[in-house]
Amino acid sequence: METKPLFFNKTAIVTGAGQGIGLKICEMLASEGARVILNDVDEALCKTAAASIQNNNGTCIAMAGDSSDPVFIQLMVDTCVDSWGKLDVAIANAGITLYGEFASYPVDDFDRVMEVNLRGTFYLAQAASNQMKKQEHGGSLLFMFNSWMAEPTISIQRMELLAASQTGPSPSIDIWLQSGLMFMVFNKELG
Repeated sequence: METKPLFFNKTAIVTGAGQGIGLKICEMLASEGARVILNDVDEALCKTAAASIQNNNGTCIAMAGDSSDPVFIQLMVDTCVDSWGKLDVAIANAGITLYGEFASYPVDDFDRVMEVNLRGTFYLAQAASNQMKKQEHGGSLLFMFNSWMAEPTISIQRMELLAASQTGPSPSIDIWLQSGLMFMVFNKELG
């Protein structure tokens, strides 16, 4: 009997996926049978990355755009559902770092980092979870973050304890600030 790929007939959106970890996530998902919306703000990078997956027999749609824009985020969710009937996985991988001196860090730079890293993640989670709640099978959300900036042992322990302690019938989001980052943890798979 033939074994189906791990993500057979699953669908996914991955932001910040034109290169690096995001691209590797898309490649892995597609190689395991998922149909993927690949997002990056850089249109050429986005198209090239999606073409490389398609050239390896993966199903992938390139969607270049700003992953911090709630309207564009909803467009990605709608495209996924219109194309494949559902959304199974949403991965908020997009993130930026704009370095500068603390005492003179520009407001515009701070706002842009918060837009991409925080607002984009939040609105992807919101749009994806709203769609997943409509589906009989729910779905899964994954939020990437720069672990080198945090205290990983404490963060992981808190996430595990939080997830283990939740037993309610509906998903919830717990938010806390640590080392200047916001961690959002869905305490159970939606559905």
